[in-house]
Amino acid sequence: MTLCRLQQIHMGYGREQVLCGVDLAIERGTILGLVGENGSGKSTLLKILAGVLRPRSGTLVAAGSRPRVGYMPESSQWYPYLTGSQVLRYFARFTGASASEQDEILERVGLTPHRDKKVAAYSKGMRQKLGLAQAILGSPDLIVLDEPTNGLDPPGILDFYGILQERAAEGVAIVLSSHLLAEIEGRTTHVAFLRDGRIAASGSCA
Repeated sequence: MTLCRLQQIHMGYGREQVLCGVDLAIERGTILGLVGENGSGKSTLLKILAGVLRPRSGTLVAAGSRPRVGYMPESSQWYPYLTGSQVLRYFARFTGASASEQDEILERVGLTPHRDKKVAAYSKGMRQKLGLAQAILGSPDLIVLDEPTNGLDPPGILDFYGILQERAAEGVAIVLSSHLLAEIEGRTTHVAFLRDGRIAASGSCA
């Protein structure tokens, strides 16, 4: 079942055209891997899908009300003096997530032992886990993740995709970008190849 669809998305910066008429359907309960070279427009497309950027032209058409979105940028930045639990508490003000849900998410991403440690002392992998925790907070309909496994060790990557598969099984739509075909192979249900600002091919992995 289609959650939303990007239709004829055009986007550029100054005279540089980054996206050229992108059409892409996002299905409930799927994990879509967005693949492309550096500069192909992946991050721009994800930001438009998350509502962070407004395209020059084109629309996002939702099947019903606009989906609630959880977004994890390629580089997550927080106030360094906040603790991990304080970061989630801040975002919970916007998502309505309860204190018990915040605790459950910290536990699921493996940050409970570090919940009261300041973000400034977090490793790159811990920051990525906190970024994922923030993105799934509040039970969004759509989770958008930009290069989310950078800095994670192999067990962390396995657990990361396990969390995404749990959410997809609940009907959540997930879109993530990656440079590593070997990493997403067998872990995503759908894939879209972005080349020169256009979708070169897309569909189920099967």
